[in-house]
Amino acid sequence: MLKLKIRDILSGTSKRRKRRGSRIKRIRQEDLHLHEGGNIFDGTVGFDHEMIPAIMKTINGVLQKVNATAIPIGSGATPTPGKVSGDLDMIVDVNQLRQEYNMEGEPDKVIRQKLRQTFDLAGLETAQSGTSVHVKVPMGDHAHQVDIMVVPNAANAANSIHILFHKVRNGKASTSKLH
Repeated sequence: MLKLKIRDILSGTSKRRKRRGSRIKRIRQEDLHLHEGGNIFDGTVGFDHEMIPAIMKTINGVLQKVNATAIPIGSGATPTPGKVSGDLDMIVDVNQLRQEYNMEGEPDKVIRQKLRQTFDLAGLETAQSGTSVHVKVPMGDHAHQVDIMVVPNAANAANSIHILFHKVRNGKASTSKLH
């Protein structure tokens, strides 16, 4: 039987505590480490924003086969050369996919499974969690993670996320509105 101490329940496992480092140092911001790369797949690395168009070309090349397009959101919507991201967040319209897959009346979950299958058939490694399909995109010697949220009214959602992202970035909105 697994015995957990109160300390482990409240602060995570010893492995997680070791990875995060000293709480005091984190509070004082003395020991900040940025660990880029998506966390769904092993072997993915962060990428310079200059690579975003090439990564998007891979994703949209697959989606073009089903007459759909993924829209970048967050920092991917306004790339800054020299800035590094751990993954590329994109959004695609579930209703557009439903129509293109000729799966009217099917629940969103089934449409996301079909999208994942589309990327699998294109030879890309995939995973699925919640409303997202995750794709491992090989580029040269490295691979990068793309998180594709599959939601209704993707264009409107992408615009709203873009506006909120810039308000937060410019200090005009609280990140608590993101949760």
